[in-house]
Amino acid sequence: MGGEESCIPGAGVPLSSTCAVDDRGRHRRARYHRARHRRAGYDRARHRLARDRRARYRRTRDRRARDRRARYRRARHRRARNRRARYRRARYRRARHLCSRSPCSLHPRVPRTVSRPVRGAGAMDGAMALSGIDDATTSVVVAAHVATLLEARRRALAAAQIHRPRYRGSVPGRIPNRPRNFALGLQCILRDFFGVDGLPPVFGREQFGRRFRVPMSVFLRIYRAIKDRRFWMQRIHATGQPQAHPLQKLVAVFRVLAYGESYDRADEYVRLSRSTIATAVKLFTEFMVDDFGPLYLRPPTWREIGSILTRNAERGLPGCLGLLDCSHWEWS
Repeated sequence: MGGEESCIPGAGVPLSSTCAVDDRGRHRRARYHRARHRRAGYDRARHRLARDRRARYRRTRDRRARDRRARYRRARHRRARNRRARYRRARYRRARHLCSRSPCSLHPRVPRTVSRPVRGAGAMDGAMALSGIDDATTSVVVAAHVATLLEARRRALAAAQIHRPRYRGSVPGRIPNRPRNFALGLQCILRDFFGVDGLPPVFGREQFGRRFRVPMSVFLRIYRAIKDRRFWMQRIHATGQPQAHPLQKLVAVFRVLAYGESYDRADEYVRLSRSTIATAVKLFTEFMVDDFGPLYLRPPTWREIGSILTRNAERGLPGCLGLLDCSHWEWS
């Protein structure tokens, strides 16, 4: 062996050559790992840059959207403000134009004639001397006064017309009402639930109670109690036509309260406007609280409590005054 030592006992490979091979392999593995870590770092850096780029894009997009919405909101407010300003200026110009249209001949200058009665004349002569203004001057004064009154009235009406919206109604100068045909609405109600011309009603008492949530006897009692009130009675408006029947208003109120629908939902059936139905509902609730409240909307008396307890004890529920869980109990 020439006196050389081997790295593996019993092997004939020199130690120097074996260690050199191991060093080369270790260096190769170290270079591989370093390259892999470098590539992983590059990938992480690339992903981080892409993530930052996406976040920056989203922030830019959101900022531009917020700016766009803010610009649109400012433009909308600016248009509304300019529109209100134009409306105020037009209203001011119109009022100023109406106020400046007073003719100069409305207040003519009447010559003053002062005449002194002759000393020693009679009472008739004194009166005639005091009335020195002739008939022409008197007529001019009266005409000027009447024209002034008419012009003042015209200005007042014009100013009120500027500030007052165009309501609907039967008053002259307003927008006409819709031709709802109140008689047709009353005819439909009578035909469906009460019968017309000797014919039976389309819907019986069972359907009436299910749709109005009260029996027909209760409905008729409320109708008889409320039909002579000021709002509910049928009247004749300014055009000479009859207004709605109290039965139409009461049916509309029960439709709103029974179904929880809006005020204008029953317009096609009862032929009433939204404002009329809203007023009817408000007055009906006040009527029920004021008139029927002291009789029905009250706690039971001791006599009624004893009667209820006795009746429930006979049914097998002693001491029960009222229970929602037993609403479907089948009594024997």
